[in-house]
Amino acid sequence: MTGNRLIAIPTDRGEADNRKRSAHFGHSDQFTIIRLENQEATVVATVDNIAHAAGGCMAPVSLLKDRQVDGIVVGGMGKKPLAGFAEAGIRVYWAPLASHPLMDDGISAILANNLQEMVVQEACTGHGCHHD
Repeated sequence: MTGNRLIAIPTDRGEADNRKRSAHFGHSDQFTIIRLENQEATVVATVDNIAHAAGGCMAPVSLLKDRQVDGIVVGGMGKKPLAGFAEAGIRVYWAPLASHPLMDDGISAILANNLQEMVVQEACTGHGCHHD
């Protein structure tokens, strides 16, 4: 990966220090924003998520677009927010929590170009969706 990119990783309050990823991007407490530049990763911000009821899973789309985020690493996502991120120009990278439980795992995988962009066939179909 070349260039300077901002990647959001869903985290829960207090987990940014522990480096654990949140299981559900729409219900996560916050997003840890990572700058990827020259094969190095730096935490640049932690942004509180908007309450899930206030816009549902679409609220993070505008929140992260306003922060000029280029991509997000998730363990799962529904079709509607996946389409919203695509429309906003934010790439959605799928990294199952079972194999990528920590932010560092997702960061390493994205720097190595080992994460695929999520496609609609991989999207969850409802709130009963199991994210790993």
